[in-house]
Amino acid sequence: MTELDKMPSTVDYPSDENTFVVPPAWYRIRYPRKDGVSVVTRAPETTAVTRAEELLQEFRTTITRALTHPNTAPELTAAGQAYLAGETNAVGAAAVIAAIRNGLDWRRQDEEEVFADAWIIQHGIPFAVRAAAHLMALTHLDGNLPAQAVRYRKPLKKDLGIDYQQFLLVPGRVRTMLAAVSDEEYATAVTVLAKLRYTAYQRVATSFLAPTQTDWVEADCAMVAESGDKHLGLALLTAVRTPEQARRIADQVPRSAVPHITPVLSSFVEGLGSDALEFLIEWLDQEEYVENIRRLLSAIAVLPTDDAFQTLLDRVNSKHVRPALVEAAKRFPRRALRLLAEAGAQPLPGELLRVHARAHPELINEVLPSLSPAAAKRLYTIRKEKASIVEAPAKALPAPLVNPPWTKPRQTLRTQIAGLHCDDAPTIKWEPGERDDWRQKHQRYWKHDTDWALKAERLRAGQLTPYEEWTFFMEAPEPLARSLIHQWRPMDLLGSGALWLESVVARFELAALPVVLDVARRHPVCHAHLLMPFTGPEIALLMAQWARSKAVRSTALAWFARHPEAAARALIPLALGRTGAKRRHAEHALRTIAVGNTDAVLTAASSYGPRVEAAVQTLLGTDPLEMLPARIPKPPIWAQPALLPPVWLKNGAGALPKTAIQHLLVMLALSRLDEPYAGVAVVKEACEPESLAEFAWALFQQWQNAGTPSRERWAFDALGLLGNEQTVRRLTPLILSWPGEGSHARAVTGLEVLATIGGDVALAHLRDIAKNARYKGLREHAGRLLTEPID
Repeated sequence: MTELDKMPSTVDYPSDENTFVVPPAWYRIRYPRKDGVSVVTRAPETTAVTRAEELLQEFRTTITRALTHPNTAPELTAAGQAYLAGETNAVGAAAVIAAIRNGLDWRRQDEEEVFADAWIIQHGIPFAVRAAAHLMALTHLDGNLPAQAVRYRKPLKKDLGIDYQQFLLVPGRVRTMLAAVSDEEYATAVTVLAKLRYTAYQRVATSFLAPTQTDWVEADCAMVAESGDKHLGLALLTAVRTPEQARRIADQVPRSAVPHITPVLSSFVEGLGSDALEFLIEWLDQEEYVENIRRLLSAIAVLPTDDAFQTLLDRVNSKHVRPALVEAAKRFPRRALRLLAEAGAQPLPGELLRVHARAHPELINEVLPSLSPAAAKRLYTIRKEKASIVEAPAKALPAPLVNPPWTKPRQTLRTQIAGLHCDDAPTIKWEPGERDDWRQKHQRYWKHDTDWALKAERLRAGQLTPYEEWTFFMEAPEPLARSLIHQWRPMDLLGSGALWLESVVARFELAALPVVLDVARRHPVCHAHLLMPFTGPEIALLMAQWARSKAVRSTALAWFARHPEAAARALIPLALGRTGAKRRHAEHALRTIAVGNTDAVLTAASSYGPRVEAAVQTLLGTDPLEMLPARIPKPPIWAQPALLPPVWLKNGAGALPKTAIQHLLVMLALSRLDEPYAGVAVVKEACEPESLAEFAWALFQQWQNAGTPSRERWAFDALGLLGNEQTVRRLTPLILSWPGEGSHARAVTGLEVLATIGGDVALAHLRDIAKNARYKGLREHAGRLLTEPID
């Protein structure tokens, strides 16, 4: 990810919305111009000379081979050897770098930039610009392959280049430092470059290095338009000043290379300003790579025109556009308010308008006179809604929204007792009639008359088919089969053999446990239930982990209910052990078991002694609101309370104030879809369900507007915790579309959100998805969720 991709959202935006301003985040990721804005002085790296010498030594053999290659021009051979011998030879310096490229791995290409700094330190700016200009005229390629030689570039009408980024790397560093020198030094460098304008590549090199020379740029645009060479077009794109110049060379530019090499994109936009839009749109419409699309959209977002903003607005339903549109709205709030109001009849622009108007209520009166009647009405409505909100007093709020636990001094609630272990041996305990029921799952339709000893040998050698393996363990003499089952690991878990696993367990009982543990770990959704008759520490930990998974939670809860004391004995050492995932799972599981089985948990604790029993009692007696992580999450800037709709109290006292909303956001950030923070239930009890659902949907939309950052996925989970039937109807179309946009994992999470919301509408939508969804993976996951209880 480049600096262009990471433009901070908390920057000082220009007050003038009609003047192009180069974003400060671009200053260090462009090829600056001497007459440009905020040219950052970049002194050469102090270690550059040493590092350059190390590279020369490392690639000495590669350099020698290239300079003495029969296809290397004699003058380049002589110049390169003279430079290596210590002569101040700019052509030789360029030839040596071109030679190194024959051996430099693509992952190390950036290392050659150090030569620009070394040139300046050792020989000064005039030498550096001369060497950079010569370097741009040389190549180490023959077509698309390394030539093992150093060659002069020749203009080509067909695109053979694979080295666009490397082509500008060292010259780009020289241009950056040249832009920061004094006017006198710059004039000297321009004089040096003027004497190098001979071949096409040298001419364009001089325009690239000194784009202030407008007559050079103008002449070279005409030349490049005729040459058709993509390398020349790319370099010159960073020097053009007018749309006429850009149009002249537009067909000679490697379009995907422009957004891929972010200094090229930012330099081009700096040169043309708002006039860059027509070219950015053309490249955007032809681009396929996600990162390039994002960079082009970000570049459009800085252009201060209605056309630029409308370009994003027209594409708002396309993937990746929304974050750029939101950034443009932050940069140009008046323009955004006006154009969003005009487009507000459409669903997504309408939602963005509502959020933007909440963020900038002071601009509404200013913008209203310029709007059409329909757009003005939309803003009037939003303003009226805002004015009607009355914040509830603190005394009307539930306590966790006034003084939540994380705002008070924290107490250490977790006791750690070292040396605890559960050495209980695995057991098996059948429910009445259960073993007979499992035994009947395999029916013998015919008797196999076979040499079981030979089958056993073939099984040991891994030579049996999956069907033969299953038949062996179901029909071979029990002593022989029992002697081998501990090492058997069936691979055919999804075929007909899977139907016989219960029969295998019923036949061999504890001897089958290693097999069952293996298949249950690999496919818990299908096979976790096979562990139901068993107990043991290893099983208890698996169930504690699965209890926090929507897909297997029902099985884990049933196992806890069946074996509460055995489960508690196995989990207590983990729940009082070292901090980590195992402890969190065990704590959660013990509290789950204690609901309805407190005596079993305390009995298990007493078996470890009074100290452990007291620690478990403390754990079970701790207020769930106090169960907090070491670090309390901070809601992101895109989740500001002012940007979200009101949440109304059931008691009619009004809406939650901003501080309470901030606490609610923290609660949601502490929650997971399958494990909400206890305070969420308190809020749901106190607040109007419809307003909570609207709040959650707006939060989800803000998360989408921010580019769906994965570390803040809790904003997506909030739909499941606070959503309603309307949420289900809104979310389902998105779930169906996401797999086609490369977001299958998000679609799966969406299905789990529907299942968490529950109810008849969610159930109906899940059934429809399981039956009719276009994507098989989506259908299958919806089907699995339908096998679990949905509230």
